[in-house]
Amino acid sequence: EIEHYAPLPLQEGFDNAGNSSEEVTPRAFVIDYNAPAVELYDGNSTEYTDAEGNALYVTDVSFTATITDRVSGIREIVYSQTSEKSGTDQKITLNNTGYQAGDQLEDGWVVEETDANLVTKVSRTFTYNSDDNDIVLSVTAADRAGNEAETVSSRRFTIDKTDPVIDVTFRVDDDSDPYYNADR
Repeated sequence: EIEHYAPLPLQEGFDNAGNSSEEVTPRAFVIDYNAPAVELYDGNSTEYTDAEGNALYVTDVSFTATITDRVSGIREIVYSQTSEKSGTDQKITLNNTGYQAGDQLEDGWVVEETDANLVTKVSRTFTYNSDDNDIVLSVTAADRAGNEAETVSSRRFTIDKTDPVIDVTFRVDDDSDPYYNADR
């Protein structure tokens, strides 16, 4: 639910001593009851799963996060990345002054759309390219009206790009196996 209000009529202030201010027109304002929309695009596919049932990838994995709020604008981006080897929590606060589409924000986020002095859409592509287990990306945001989005998380996944190593050794004292084609 969004309520837009037009500018208020001219206003003038008076004090008890009879002094008055100049007439002014207050700025219009917007009431925004909706949280930013947070989307996490997962274009990855795999037929493999690890021992825990998580998606198992043998190549790089990418997710694109998009946050949109076209009413009061984006105030804060919060995201975390967790895995077996590491974890990180990040928060970016936007001051909404002077941004233009295409501007780079902190840590790889890009301004996609603006409206006057508001950042209304941002995105970032997260790429995972090293072996790790139990990887999860989570993203949320808040707008300038204080509405907070629900956290959106990727599915839990694993990356294993390491080739297996097969090491065959024979026991010197085992002559019970008659099938072999090399000296032991």
